[in-house]
Amino acid sequence: MVEFIRYTKSDLYKLKYSSFYFIHLALPICGVCLLLLYTAFSSISELNIVSSFFQIFAICYPFVIAIVCTIVEEQEMGAGYFQNLLTLPHRGFSVLSKFLILITFGLLAMIGSATLFYILLPIFRDTTALSIELFLFPAFVLWSTNIIFYVVHFMIAFRFGKNACIGLGAIGSLLVALLQTGLGTGIWFVIPYGISIRLSNYALNYLLRIESIQNSEVTTAIVICFTLTVLLIIILMIWFGKYSGKHTVE
Repeated sequence: MVEFIRYTKSDLYKLKYSSFYFIHLALPICGVCLLLLYTAFSSISELNIVSSFFQIFAICYPFVIAIVCTIVEEQEMGAGYFQNLLTLPHRGFSVLSKFLILITFGLLAMIGSATLFYILLPIFRDTTALSIELFLFPAFVLWSTNIIFYVVHFMIAFRFGKNACIGLGAIGSLLVALLQTGLGTGIWFVIPYGISIRLSNYALNYLLRIESIQNSEVTTAIVICFTLTVLLIIILMIWFGKYSGKHTVE
């Protein structure tokens, strides 16, 4: 455990001079500001505004994940073409450290965005009927359903490089947007890109008592998402244990 903590501190320090922290701070703030600007000139209801908040963040999330995973990969790439990483005595601790940093800062950014939106929204609308849970719970659901993409983009970035990772992130964001529409009806709960946006919307509706928890599609989506997340994390640990630094040159 002591060694794992040392690896984590080291990774946090190495990211200090990258744009990693800036992105997790700036992008959520910019997103909230744009939504508040839209709110100021829009006549839609407060609940629809909150729903739009999570839809927009769900669409952007895969692309942002691709960017931050690329930053982590480029940091190691610049440190002697992964030699520092590959020569560590406990590579499992190293990859777990980086992965936990990615998802932890993702959670902080998501919760921070929802909280900031909750605090600033009353400036433009009467939100006395909206509780903080309507913002925080869907934000947590949105984050947890995107852990899958952290794993996938992490491996893609280290194996195939920046272009492939960011390209996949862009495609992922497009798929999220499409699966939110009627195109996702009947299939969204078996496709990870559809699960994230639909479950966050379901979480909001559940708190508003618009939907019942007795929903077979939602149950199936939760089971698939949880199973895939655990399975992919195991695959990541096994894969990285055998990773030799082979990397597609861009």
